[in-house]
Amino acid sequence: MKSSEHPGTILKQNFMVPLGLTTARVAEDIGVDRSTLTRLVVGQSRLTPQMAAKLAAYFKTPIQWWLDMQLEYDLAAVADTDPDINRHAPLDGVLLGPLGLIDIGPIPAYSKPEQVVLTREELLSPANATESREAMVLTHSDGSIELTGR
Repeated sequence: MKSSEHPGTILKQNFMVPLGLTTARVAEDIGVDRSTLTRLVVGQSRLTPQMAAKLAAYFKTPIQWWLDMQLEYDLAAVADTDPDINRHAPLDGVLLGPLGLIDIGPIPAYSKPEQVVLTREELLSPANATESREAMVLTHSDGSIELTGR
């Protein structure tokens, strides 16, 4: 399994560099020590929930997005260290609760939501303007660009 990018790498490549922000500036603005933010940016420390909250407020992004990024990175790291990890099938149809196993029936297969790709013209078309939304453009390390919104 290919490891996902560390949240600090994404922070630097997709937020700090495009916005011309230094580690010192962001650290001061969010109220953390510069060395703490530097360790995150270079991948030497994990993204804590507290740091996720500060970054979410600063960059006006959902806290959950930052936390999910750290979780994805952690899961990829586990899979990289134990290639057999994906061979262990979960117990299908049961949930482990405080009182033991609970039968919840079959678990439906997960499927990703359909990805819709629009051209610039389609995106800007009045026909697609259903409501006012915030949008953010993310540039991934593979060169692909993603438009996200909420």
